[in-house]
Amino acid sequence: MRCRLRGQTWHLGEAYLFRVKGDSMKPNDTLTEIGNIAFAFAFIVLAAALGYRYIGLPPLIIVGGSGLIGLLAWSATYLKRPTSPEIILPCFLLTVAALEIHMMEEYLTGFGPAMSRLFNITRTERGFLIVFAFDKGV
Repeated sequence: MRCRLRGQTWHLGEAYLFRVKGDSMKPNDTLTEIGNIAFAFAFIVLAAALGYRYIGLPPLIIVGGSGLIGLLAWSATYLKRPTSPEIILPCFLLTVAALEIHMMEEYLTGFGPAMSRLFNITRTERGFLIVFAFDKGV
């Protein structure tokens, strides 16, 4: 979705940190790509470091590893050649719905307490729900 404001074109509802000039379906300039990659990388490092500090090695491996794989896939595909929001939005909403169904499955099968015992992490079932089922979906 594009919005004209003071003669500038701004793109709303897309995963960009900075203003994008021109058509949203054209590749971004190098500075915008570098800024977006740097922002995403900093977030991954921060999330993995906080997970390691407060929980231990498992979140470092899970969050950091999957985050880096996702960053590489995103920077090689969507960041360079954005897809139309009409195509991406339904896929995104289905992914979020699948994540919530997966979190419900983990809750009903006792995954949180089992992982807490396996890795010796003091996490209550309520804490598991708040962090993984409700917070991560956002």
